[in-house]
Amino acid sequence: FNPVFSYDVRRGTSIQNTLYLYGRKPIDNSSTTNNTSDSSATQAIESLKSFLRPSSLKEQRLEGLILRNLDEDYKGNINNYAKLMVDWYSNLGLMAGFETAFSPENLFIKNFKFGLRFGFSNTIFKNGNEYVTFSPISGKKYQDESTFLGLTLPFRYSGILDLGIVNPFTVNLSVPLYSDPYFSNDFSNSRKETMDWISYLLENTIQTSSDDETVYENSSYSWKLDFSYNVPIPNILKPYLNSFSISTSSFVDISSLSTTFVTDTNNSFDMNEDFENVDDNWKLYTPSRKFYYPSQITPVNGKISLSGTLFQYPKTSSSSSSKKVSFPIILNKPDEIKSESELEKERLEKEKKEKEKDSANKTSDDQILETEEDEYAEDSEYYKLTIPELPFSLSNTNNYTGLSYNLGYSINSSLSTQMAYSSMNLKTSEDFKWDKIRSYMFIFSLPVSLNSSLKFGGDFFSMTNSITYDSVYQKHPYILIGSDEGGYTESVANSLVLADYNAEKQDIVNNNTISLYPLNSYSLFKGSGIVWRTNLKLYRRKFLGDIDEPDWENLPLDFTDPDSVTTNDLNLILSTNEFNNLFKQSLTFSAILPPQIKQFNATLNLTFPFVTFSIGTGFAQKDKDSSDFKKNPLQQSLSLSFFDSTLKLTESYNYNLEEKHPDSFKISASWKGLSASYIMSYTNGADFEESVGWISRSEKEFLPYSASLNIAPTLPTFKTWFNRITFTPSITSNLVFDLIRPTNSYFVFSPKISFTINEFLTFSFYSTSRNSVIYRYFQTMLGHPGRIPGEQNIFVDLMNSFRFDNEMLRKSSGFKLKSLNFEITHDLHDWDLKMTFKVEPRLITENGVTQYNFDPYITIGVVWRPIEAIKTQIVDDYGTWKLE
Repeated sequence: FNPVFSYDVRRGTSIQNTLYLYGRKPIDNSSTTNNTSDSSATQAIESLKSFLRPSSLKEQRLEGLILRNLDEDYKGNINNYAKLMVDWYSNLGLMAGFETAFSPENLFIKNFKFGLRFGFSNTIFKNGNEYVTFSPISGKKYQDESTFLGLTLPFRYSGILDLGIVNPFTVNLSVPLYSDPYFSNDFSNSRKETMDWISYLLENTIQTSSDDETVYENSSYSWKLDFSYNVPIPNILKPYLNSFSISTSSFVDISSLSTTFVTDTNNSFDMNEDFENVDDNWKLYTPSRKFYYPSQITPVNGKISLSGTLFQYPKTSSSSSSKKVSFPIILNKPDEIKSESELEKERLEKEKKEKEKDSANKTSDDQILETEEDEYAEDSEYYKLTIPELPFSLSNTNNYTGLSYNLGYSINSSLSTQMAYSSMNLKTSEDFKWDKIRSYMFIFSLPVSLNSSLKFGGDFFSMTNSITYDSVYQKHPYILIGSDEGGYTESVANSLVLADYNAEKQDIVNNNTISLYPLNSYSLFKGSGIVWRTNLKLYRRKFLGDIDEPDWENLPLDFTDPDSVTTNDLNLILSTNEFNNLFKQSLTFSAILPPQIKQFNATLNLTFPFVTFSIGTGFAQKDKDSSDFKKNPLQQSLSLSFFDSTLKLTESYNYNLEEKHPDSFKISASWKGLSASYIMSYTNGADFEESVGWISRSEKEFLPYSASLNIAPTLPTFKTWFNRITFTPSITSNLVFDLIRPTNSYFVFSPKISFTINEFLTFSFYSTSRNSVIYRYFQTMLGHPGRIPGEQNIFVDLMNSFRFDNEMLRKSSGFKLKSLNFEITHDLHDWDLKMTFKVEPRLITENGVTQYNFDPYITIGVVWRPIEAIKTQIVDDYGTWKLE
């Protein structure tokens, strides 16, 4: 029995009772904080609950009326249980329910779950920032009602039925049920089975201060039934029939809709005497303001699949009784077929055993001396004789497997039916009628494939072929026309019929892939070969008519039609591999052949130790009706890597061969914490005019675009006084040059220093500075003085940024401090005393005057180490002190 006390601004004070008749409740690992803010108090509550919450379920022993946890972990199945639920809410009302579930381990039932909940609730109204149980307009109190199968019930309800069967077939049934979209929000989502005293005592303060609550609405759900069965295939039918499966699913989509309240007694909405004169306020807050109706039903969505092999060569036995020959001992290879390294290794092992045998009768001193000499001699021989052999040879590395052929088939038929209902003219749930179907549709498809595979010599030659007959038939046998009846307009109905006509398909498609790798048996030329791929539509049916005169055209294979021959590619690969693939070269010629738009490309890839290089280009037909060709861009890339990839150099270059101009060029280098890059691009340049600024040029050019330098070195940590005092510096800087508009160049500098006394004090200082006018230091030497006014000596300008005695010089300096931070942490064993001091310029507007403000932001706090969110701190929020 698990009572849980809680408080909620809308539901009121509550007690949630759960009685487990069978099984154990699981550990509550969920967050119980309803406040979605990230305040420190909320974080403290969550951290403390995580700290005190048990991490595993323990065995229990009954001692009197108390169940005491033992040290052993609970080994039972928490998925098997039966429980009763009775909850009482001071505002909302009462909820009672029952739920059971079990998951047998060795039965054909995989899982079963069944539950019902009944809510005897009051309508909760919003009056300002408070929730009340009476209407602020009429002062009346209303009891919530619901309907089920045309009956008016004095309570709300929800239910669940889940069933899973795994043997001999698979069945999954899921049937949820709700009286209204707000039942879960009122009785389920906030329900707990573990008493959380921390939340109850502390979190109530947070919730009471909230003046609103987000209402969860379950706007839709589905009833679903899945069935699948893999038919066991007798060995006598294999391999002619290898698999046969049947699967189907049925589901009902249920959606919510707003209720239309009317006082007409002829309306189907059944109101009892208490609701005859309801006010408009009740219509806004009653759970009956929305109801459910089936929006779409899929009676059958089934699929039948079967596959098998009609012919294969060589024929393999399907008998499972075949046994492999096993030898009781390991057979030794004759010395004639052993390599020199194997023979030398055996000789050394034999000599070692003989020396160990001879040394057994010697004195210990002589034995030790001789052993040391033997080990030295042994090591010397080993290092002399174990030099690896270079695999540079044309020896055969793959064995030919001969000719193999496989001819198989696959059939996948599917049928999908669908019924749609309209929400028009539905005012309440009782207005829905199952026979008022808006439209009915079915889709039938029957793809049948014949697949073949031919191989010779392993990867030497292979050919795969598939012929697929793909048929799709879609139709709306029934379409309700007339908006007054809840149906479609005539234009929408015609569009549905046209969609059926266009979806109909009768295609016969042939896919082919032929590959030849004549040199794959030699490691030097492995990967060299030719591959040809085609996709041919041998027959297709195309809709050409309209709604009044539907007509289809039967189109046979046309080698000149790109819609008939959708793929026609040819690839030639010339490849070499040397020294265990340390040196690799490949040249690939690829062609897209007619009737597609012709295109021919060539790509060269070179791989060497520390270096990779690639270059490629080609040409393509301008369009299918033109005999002219255009050149594809030339794309080249280079990468170098040295010293275990600590030093990297990369370069890429694209050239537009058609328009005869470079497109882009980029070169970059990185070494440890230092990186630099330079980019050129074909773009519009810019000219500077004193009165206007930068003006873009009308024509594009290949111009330097940008250059950057990044520095983030890994500096050493200095330690002293028995490693108890540490000093850690770090620097991050970024210099970016805009080579199109140089005045946009900038520099960012961020140093940091940390000083730590072990288990006593940590002091950190870090700042960020930015200079957005670095161009003025170089503009004179570039012949452009005066574009950016100010000090043009970078060192003098840097010193001016520290001229606190001269405000004008300090403000005119290009080095601007963006932020300045100090942080001190004092170690108090389980607690940390922290103080932070941050200064950064803020642009504020007061009384119509805009100016920079440099007020500091200061915090002083105490933080508990096990749970850092639990803290108390005093904050100087830019001049305003407050306690958090």
